[in-house]
Amino acid sequence: MENEKNNSKNLSQNFLAISILISALLISGSILYSKNGASNQAKNIKQDNPQLAQIGQNPAPKPANLSEVLKITKDDVILGDPNAPVTIIEYSDYQCPFCKRFFDESEAILRKEYIETGKVKMIYRDFPLPGHPYAMPSAEAVNCAKDQGKFWAYHDLVFKNQNNLANIDYLKLAEELKMNVQEFKNCLDSKKYTKKIQNDYNLGVSIGVNGTPTFFINGKQVVGAQPYSVFKNIIEQELNK
Repeated sequence: MENEKNNSKNLSQNFLAISILISALLISGSILYSKNGASNQAKNIKQDNPQLAQIGQNPAPKPANLSEVLKITKDDVILGDPNAPVTIIEYSDYQCPFCKRFFDESEAILRKEYIETGKVKMIYRDFPLPGHPYAMPSAEAVNCAKDQGKFWAYHDLVFKNQNNLANIDYLKLAEELKMNVQEFKNCLDSKKYTKKIQNDYNLGVSIGVNGTPTFFINGKQVVGAQPYSVFKNIIEQELNK
């Protein structure tokens, strides 16, 4: 009789312990799921920008000093008056549809209203996204055109031909611009600018660029293919300082 009581008591204690353990596991799982769900939701909200093409997986950036990275270097090709009071630095990708939208909708007006009038100078820096296979070859071609003083002209032609990047003939574009095609081909074959392009990308990441297009207007960041009015407002503020 005593043994039966003890067995019954032990069974009750074991059942209670197992119940407590299962409850603890369920609570932990619920908390973990909740945290992951919230994290994924925040991530989705952050990436849901219809005007920005983002890198699929951010490399861990090494933070850098913004003003140092945005200093104009010998590798930069300036569009406009080098002494213009406002500087726009664009991090862009030739395959990015939102970069093309900016080129089509805002850049032409900016050139006419501010760059050609000596108020703004513009600099293009390469940020070829990993998911865009034609971005890097295009960037190399435009940089090779720089050797013959045709950077911006070639830049414009590549964007105008963005829909055909899979079949684009870079040598034919060089011919169209009356460049020395053999010198241009030698530059392409040598991969002369691959390191420079990768450096643009890495420095962009180091100052928080994670998608294209991203702009810095006298250091003020503008993300995405924003309408012309956004650029105009910031430029006017800088000119009125």
